[in-house]
This record gives sequence, structure tokens and C-alpha cells, in this order.
Amino acid sequence: MTKEEDIIFESGNYWIFDAKQKGFEVYKSGITHSTRCAVIGFTGQAGIDRAKQEIKRRQEADARAVLHSRN
Repeated sequence: MTKEEDIIFESGNYWIFDAKQKGFEVYKSGITHSTRCAVIGFTGQAGIDRAKQEIKRRQEADARAVLHSRN
């Protein structure tokens, strides 16, 4: 079960879950639930940094998709 203290970073609709020895997981918040969209196998600061990069990449892709859908 996910505990609030295990959420270590949030940005927009995305958040990072500390999966302890397994590394980190990136989730995207939805209307009724969040969906895991990435698993980062690194632990420690390297894992956090990689998860933040993944969130940034996904946010940029989301923004491009919105712009593309308007054309």
C-alpha cells in the first residue's frame, strides 16, 4: 500500500514513489486513480534524478501531444 511519506516528489500530474530496495516508480495521476508509467531500477540520488528526468520527458511529450491535437 502506498503511504504519503513514500511519495518523494510531485510535478504536475506525475509523482515519484520510493519503492525502497527496488528503486523508484513514476506514476501519473488520473481522475479516479494513478497509473504507474515507469520503473526506475536505480536507488539513492541516482534513482531520484533519473525519475525526475523521466517526469520531465513525459511532461514534454504530453505538451507536444496537446499541441499536435490542436492542429
